[in-house]
Amino acid sequence: MKFNMKLIVGSFFVVLIVCVCLAASYWQFSRLAQRKDLNAKIERSMAKPPFELNKRVELGDIEYRTVEMTGVFDADRQVLVVGRFFEGEPGFNVLTPFILDDGSAIIYVNRGWIPQPLGDSIIDGKSSAADIEPFGGYDQKRNVTGLIRRNEPKRVVGNSHFNDKTSISPRIATDTFIELFDKEQAKKVADFWVQEDFQSIDGKKIAKSSPEKEIFPKQIEKPKLDERNHLSYAIQWLCFAIIAIITWVVILRKSKKVREAV
Repeated sequence: MKFNMKLIVGSFFVVLIVCVCLAASYWQFSRLAQRKDLNAKIERSMAKPPFELNKRVELGDIEYRTVEMTGVFDADRQVLVVGRFFEGEPGFNVLTPFILDDGSAIIYVNRGWIPQPLGDSIIDGKSSAADIEPFGGYDQKRNVTGLIRRNEPKRVVGNSHFNDKTSISPRIATDTFIELFDKEQAKKVADFWVQEDFQSIDGKKIAKSSPEKEIFPKQIEKPKLDERNHLSYAIQWLCFAIIAIITWVVILRKSKKVREAV
């Protein structure tokens, strides 16, 4: 009777472990399917021809669409986003508001990455926004082409610090950047941002690199459309379930031999 009770309890725990592993595997397969659907949606959006953004619009279904804009940058409400990496090096992303030519909308543009020392120098006041200004200066009228991106979700840690000198944020979120504007201007700030692809002035593309010196900000990569590790995780959970079953079968056989030998 004592042995049977152990057998029942052991079997219960094995069944529980197997069920948990199968559920986790199923969840990972579901995540994989969702990821594939998302990648397909992003690919379709990115394959569409660029459209001209010349007025205030909502995010809607235009995420990951390529957009063309004409206007000027605003250096006074520029934001440095912390905790960004480029080729393994820590640094900041430079988010600069772009005022459309007719003044109807303000679109934050991710102009790229700057290294940690340069960003810290700007924050400490040893450097200025002029050290990372776009070619021709902030006030130069230009065309910007880039990818429309959604605001990043809220994080548990890290707060935004907005001031007249250097504004810092742990995430890219235009819904918080509006604090830098007065009430009327805040209404014009778009609920998305644009990841810069290239700029042009008078129809001529601006070089993003130079053999003579490093040019900052450096252009960041477009979203990677990979399937991440969902498939490998799903297979791992299946393996755990199989191992649990095999292990318990071996234990039962050994127990049976012990009983028969008594």
